[in-house]
Amino acid sequence: MRVKEISLSIFIVTMCACAPKTYPSTDVIIKETKGYVEKTNANRNLEESFDEGALTDVSGNEDIGYFKYYTYHDRESNELIRIKNIETTDNTVAENFYFKASKLVFINVKTDREPVKEMYIINGKVVNKTTVNSKYMEVLLNKAKLFQSEFNKRD
Repeated sequence: MRVKEISLSIFIVTMCACAPKTYPSTDVIIKETKGYVEKTNANRNLEESFDEGALTDVSGNEDIGYFKYYTYHDRESNELIRIKNIETTDNTVAENFYFKASKLVFINVKTDREPVKEMYIINGKVVNKTTVNSKYMEVLLNKAKLFQSEFNKRD
């Protein structure tokens, strides 16, 4: 009888330890992320860096607009919190990338002509998106990686 109890205990412990990780529901992720974004936008203690320049055509020969690029990071830890990228051509596109603990958690895009696009991300995976097609989603995720990499390279 004692052997069965020990075997059952080992089985239960093994099953619990090897069970797949569960994540909060999408509704919980969206609610928590919206709270984080609001808190971040209201935080006036973040260090802001700014850069701007011309946008050129694919050949690099003709100016077609301009960009403004802002980074916001914690003064003490130097942790990247937010990147705001505004590109103005015949249309203005404002992209906001939010990071928490060095991980991308949210992207929103506002333009003059289209509905707001939003992406909620957990552990590198998009768990919810609004009005973002798959191709543009990949472009935004790659931009976020590039921007974060550039931030981390700075002096």
